[in-house]
Amino acid sequence: MTAASVAMGDKALIIERLMEDYGDQVLRLCCVYLKDRALAEDAAQDSFVKAYKALDRTPPTEGQGEKAWLTRIAINTCKDYRRGAWFRRHAKSVPLDQVVDMTASDDYDASLLAEVSSLPEKYRVVVLLHYYQGMGAEEIAAALSVSRSSVYSRLKAAHKMLRANLDRRYSDE
Repeated sequence: MTAASVAMGDKALIIERLMEDYGDQVLRLCCVYLKDRALAEDAAQDSFVKAYKALDRTPPTEGQGEKAWLTRIAINTCKDYRRGAWFRRHAKSVPLDQVVDMTASDDYDASLLAEVSSLPEKYRVVVLLHYYQGMGAEEIAAALSVSRSSVYSRLKAAHKMLRANLDRRYSDE
């Protein structure tokens, strides 16, 4: 599909399909990234508006390329929200059970999610995309505009940090 071939009606159909296919995943990503459900809903909606506008310039390729393309837009939208004055002034935490509701199944481990949320951003994002969004290294690399080896390095470093933090937490109990 070329940018010139995306008519307005086609754009609406494409965005509608993307929302059906990836809407829940984008919302979960935004919720965990922003730690505020209402703000995440706004960010997810803004992500799809930005995707609609971007279809003329850079339409996604169907399949895995779409997910990475949309994830990149959502991450950038969340970063914009986090840089905003409102976000800096207000509490940036929400009870974990509200976040977990949207991100994990019934058998989640709240302490693990808390530790993932406390990781530095570049490690937290790859963990969220890999384990909570089910994306592979190639998709994550495309979404974050980094190399596949960087994704693997960040996942390895995140595992090491999580293991150390969880070992420390459970040895103190």
